[in-house]
Amino acid sequence: SLQPLVRRAVAFLDQELDKGRLRRADPRMVAALCYATVTGIATEPESLRAVGWSATPAGLRRLRDELRAFLRAALAP
Repeated sequence: SLQPLVRRAVAFLDQELDKGRLRRADPRMVAALCYATVTGIATEPESLRAVGWSATPAGLRRLRDELRAFLRAALAP
C-alpha cells in the first residue's frame, strides 16, 4: 500500500537530481536513507538523551533544525 507514495517520492527525487538540485545518486537509495535517518532519530530518544538532548519544545525545534541541516548537507550537489 506504500508503493504509490514511494513511486512519487522516487520520481520527485529523480527530477531534483536531474535538475542538479541534489547530489547525483540512486533516487531509491536516497529515499531509503532519508527515511532511515528520520525514523531512526524519531525512535531513539534514549540515544538522544545520552548526548544531552532534552525532550522539550526547544529541544524538539533544535532536533528538527539539526536534522534538516544534516540532510541538506548530505544531499547538496
